[in-house]
Amino acid sequence: AVNEWTEANNSSYTHIRTGNGTGPQPDPDPTPGTLENTCLTQGPTSSQDLTSGKAICVPNASSDNSIQYYYVYVPSGTSSLKIESDHGTGDGDVYYKGSTWATSTAYDQRSANPTNQESVTVTNPERGYRFISVIGQRSGMALKVTLE
Repeated sequence: AVNEWTEANNSSYTHIRTGNGTGPQPDPDPTPGTLENTCLTQGPTSSQDLTSGKAICVPNASSDNSIQYYYVYVPSGTSSLKIESDHGTGDGDVYYKGSTWATSTAYDQRSANPTNQESVTVTNPERGYRFISVIGQRSGMALKVTLE
């Protein structure tokens, strides 16, 4: 699997997981691709307030520059904030910013794979409202935020 993201210093990293040729390798994420496809059972959610552990269906967009804004409240003691998306067609990318709305030019972290399958994990996020944006052309994309 190849994953690329840019962090606060805007340096780009490409991570490639490979085996050593001795047989199956343990998967560091034992449940990849398990995000429920909420777009099959509910309409698009335009409400910006996300709830931890509850997947939503992101509104469809036909432009590469289309932005859908969301936020989530992070309580004290949260050790990680995980944002994941999957399903549908297109190229909806996920952006995160701790202080204000995330955009394609102002973000702390992003996941910009060539499909709707994205993942961002923020370690030890500060308490308060945190901001997530989905940018790009997409249809049938599910999104979920998990606080741990």
